Amino acid sequence: MKKIDIGEYGAISGDPEASEILQAHLDWVELWEKKGHLRSLGGRTKGCQRYYSTKYLLGLRDDEEWLDKAIRLMRQHFKDKNGRRES
Repeated sequence: MKKIDIGEYGAISGDPEASEILQAHLDWVELWEKKGHLRSLGGRTKGCQRYYSTKYLLGLRDDEEWLDKAIRLMRQHFKDKNGRRES
């Protein structure tokens, strides 16, 4: 995993930076936030840019339980999506 220094980012990161820090696709970051698995600063407002604490994101990178649940959410999302397509 690429070592990331908090100095590369400000204290607050948007979706693109969150994607880079977590080394996940931007769509995944958006889905995790939508499902409540990723907590944004200031609450969720439809149609607005979301921001995250960079320190919080760096902590999630090292949290195996959080990562495990994140992957299970993605698997379920694609399973549901593919199931709808086949129907």
